[in-house]
Amino acid sequence: MVKGTVLILTQGRFGGTDFLLARLSNWLKLNHYDVDVVTPADTPKLREYDIVFLPTSEISRLWLFSATSIKFKHICVWCMGYAAFRGAYLSIADEEYSQHIGTKGLKGRVIEALKGRARQALAAFIKSESIVFTDEVGACADLGGLKVNKNIKDIICPIVIDKSPAAYFEYSAPANVLRLGWVGRVDMDFKFYALERVISDIRSLRGGVLKRYNKIVFYIVGNGDAIDALKAFTSSDSSMEYHLIPSVDKDSLSGFIRENVDLMFAMGTSSLEAAKNKVPTVVVPPRARRDDSQVPPYRWVSESKGYSLGELSYAGVKPLQQSSSMEILMEQFVGNADEISQAAYEYSKFFEAEPVFKKINDLACKSTPSSIIYIKSFELFILNKLKVAIKKLLRRSL
Repeated sequence: MVKGTVLILTQGRFGGTDFLLARLSNWLKLNHYDVDVVTPADTPKLREYDIVFLPTSEISRLWLFSATSIKFKHICVWCMGYAAFRGAYLSIADEEYSQHIGTKGLKGRVIEALKGRARQALAAFIKSESIVFTDEVGACADLGGLKVNKNIKDIICPIVIDKSPAAYFEYSAPANVLRLGWVGRVDMDFKFYALERVISDIRSLRGGVLKRYNKIVFYIVGNGDAIDALKAFTSSDSSMEYHLIPSVDKDSLSGFIRENVDLMFAMGTSSLEAAKNKVPTVVVPPRARRDDSQVPPYRWVSESKGYSLGELSYAGVKPLQQSSSMEILMEQFVGNADEISQAAYEYSKFFEAEPVFKKINDLACKSTPSSIIYIKSFELFILNKLKVAIKKLLRRSL
């Protein structure tokens, strides 16, 4: 017997967000829900759904469904990562600009106006109980001074990993060849410069703590608008061997990681993909600018607090996270890789699917969306269109 109908809005691209939503879809189906997964290029098959789940990147699509008479009884926006709701309105580069540049010029005023719009929209979603967060750090960054009539922990639904039975696997520390990994988008938003800095930091240690390895191989799984920049950055590097792989099917990802990676660098969902497979994993913070002078606050995934798996380096982070240099982490890895492997695996157990998906489904069923949510969705849609138009004009003027 079907319990209800659910629409899930996805990005329609390779990455942790769609992987997470795919797992939610599978859980709902196993629990007797009729689920319709729709990318930006797809059309829903029904005219009315009990619940719609969506990430913050797809909020601007909500009004389109309302305009075409597709109705939802309940709405649940899943904010994934640091200040994800505000991220639908302005980029991390703009966030960093507003933090580092003490200016009241036009750009500064526009950024502050966008932050204000984001706060107003977030308040509307909070009032209708139509929003949850993956971690406490991200929630605190988004909420700021907004009041929530419940404990923040009550609306935390962490990133979930697939813990289905897999082939028996025991991690073995590398001896002569060190195989590094990165899984996730390679985009200019905040991923590429983070990956670029990781590569630079590893290069700088090639003659030091990492000289014990005869060869270092870096497997980079992912695609995006910065892939050409990545190829240019790595093409002349003789210190490491690079393998750029556009994507790996999610059902094959665990096997790929176990067979090819000794040490993973990741943020968000990808860090858990490695941790659950006992691969030592360094959490990499987002980075929107190459010229950011701050040293990235790296840490082992098992050191993360409040379910956070990557924060902006400049931000006031709550709860406070562990921070180490790449050199210190590599020294720890060389001396204790097996212990770090086991700690990563134990940490991954906090992200079991059943309790998280049950919680988010229960919370979604309590939401009472109002018309203001669709108005805010339309505003965001127009804003995104304006951003695209402005970028085109700026490119033409160059």
